[in-house]
Order: sequence, then structure tokens, then C-alpha cells
Amino acid sequence: MDYVEKFYEDVHGCYPFSTDNNKIKSQKIIDYLIDAQVSEETIINFVENAPKVDYLNPDILPEELWNNSLLKKNTFYYHSILHIISPPPTWDPINNKSITDNFFLEMQIMFTKKDRMFYFYHQIQIDEVFIDEKKDLAALDYLLKKYKKFSQFEPIDFILSCIDYAHSKNDNIQNILDLTKYEIDVFNNFYNQVKNAEVQNANQIVWR
Repeated sequence: MDYVEKFYEDVHGCYPFSTDNNKIKSQKIIDYLIDAQVSEETIINFVENAPKVDYLNPDILPEELWNNSLLKKNTFYYHSILHIISPPPTWDPINNKSITDNFFLEMQIMFTKKDRMFYFYHQIQIDEVFIDEKKDLAALDYLLKKYKKFSQFEPIDFILSCIDYAHSKNDNIQNILDLTKYEIDVFNNFYNQVKNAEVQNANQIVWR
């Protein structure tokens, strides 16, 4: 389905502009939603109920897209698993130069409590005999609440960084709450990363 055509037909009656510029801009938002694995039904609902704007844009994305997600609209996250990023440049051997599409750095929409838990299992390589999903979800919820006190960054970013730090140490932990023994080191490293990003203005969502 051509979601952009549907938007202009449903909301405007037809495409009312003399150039394709607004159509191209609208397509970028649709591409973002597809890359974020938003369902077809949800995308159709979005374009059918969009306001009468010249083109689809990030500001009109409904908050409901983030329902049941640990992520929030218009919020920058540092962890790479929460990113949607433009593909790397390709090399053109004939003209001896790299071909680069426009750079973008967008945020995922859906990242659930179970996604977070399975990331822990994968990174730490937890043996199946130690897995207790109900207990582990409760432990991760405890950490999420605990780290809300940090105003410098989002708690989900901090938890994912703790998981990566434990993975880098090859520490044979089996309990999610064992991540707390790394929190001081992770805080210092992550705080510096955030401050450097702020200075370099590298903590901004870059739309395609």
C-alpha cells in the first residue's frame, strides 16, 4: 500500500502541491515507522487520522505509538540497540568514491520490558536453568524505578549500559540484581559520555 498517497487522498482529497517535495518528506516518516516495525494497521490508522498538514512529520506522530514501550516520544537515547541509523556509505569503485545517503539517527519506538530482559539473557548468556522470567521482570522493574532518580539520562539507558558493562567483564553473574555492583563505574562512564555528547551537540535525534 502507498501510505503517502492514502494520506493525501484521505486528508486532502488529492495531492495539492506542484512539486513532490512534501510527498518525499511524508515518505520519510512512513519509512521511519516501517523501520521501527510499526504494524500496517497502525500506520494506516495514523495516516487516516493525521491532521491536515502539508506533509507527515515527527511532531504529529501520536503518543499512542509508544504505549507499552519503555521509550518515550521525542527523547534521545544513547544505547545503540535503541537507535535506527542510516546505513553506512558504500564504495563506488568506478568513480573511486563513497556513496553516502543522508545521515539519520532516529529512536526506536517499541522496546518492552521483555525486550530488556531478553537482552540481559543474551548478553550475560544466562543458563536456562537459572531463568525465572517472572522474578527477573520484577527485578528489572525494581532497577528501572531505582534509576529514575538520575536526571541526566533515562533509566533504561543506564540499565542497558550496566548489562553491557557486566558482559565486558565476563563476570559469571546469574542474578539481575547483581548488576547493581557495577552501577558506580557505569554511572561515572555514562555521565561522562552524556556530558561529552551535550558539548558536541551529539545528543539530538536526526530525522531522515
